[in-house]
Amino acid sequence: MVAAGSAGTSWSRAYIRPEALHNATRRAVVVLDIGNLYVHQKHAQTLVDAGAFAGATKFVGCSFQFGDPDAANGAINAMALNYAGDTVRDPATRNLQVQEPADVRIVLNSDRYWADNDPLNGWGLDYTQDTDGDGAGDPCNERALDVKGTDDDAPLLFGFLPMVIDPKRKARVEIRQIKEQSGMLPWACPTSSPRPSSRSSSTRTST
Repeated sequence: MVAAGSAGTSWSRAYIRPEALHNATRRAVVVLDIGNLYVHQKHAQTLVDAGAFAGATKFVGCSFQFGDPDAANGAINAMALNYAGDTVRDPATRNLQVQEPADVRIVLNSDRYWADNDPLNGWGLDYTQDTDGDGAGDPCNERALDVKGTDDDAPLLFGFLPMVIDPKRKARVEIRQIKEQSGMLPWACPTSSPRPSSRSSSTRTST
């Protein structure tokens, strides 16, 4: 509708049907809900990445000759859970999921993701990923740490999606022996208690 205004000006009025406005709003909130799920998936990947990299720092104790594999496995688990965002398995975890942090479920070296009705402490899931078939799936034996994370019932912003989604992400680190390398320089480690060096000199006189 176009109407004449004062002083030769004009303006237009647009009318939108309530049904059209309602449909446009629903489409917008669905897009926002989908975007929020992508945010949860991205953050879940960050959590499992952090857990895998943190746990990898404790593989130094896995040597059967010079280390303690049982203690190393415990240290690997503790370090991984300390960064992976599972508030049930480690209430002091350093990283948290957005919106509902308590819904993250982490399993270590598991052959599947956590699912509804599974124990929250990893019982029956941890160490079930036995890739070499020797019956042991712990990190030291597998020479790997596999971190799987599930964001249980990720929340929606508006709730217009007719489904409940559990974003799942995983990260894995492997320890492998180097067979050949080049271009590496030897490492030098400073001693904790250096000793002063002394030099004796003798003076030779001639007559």
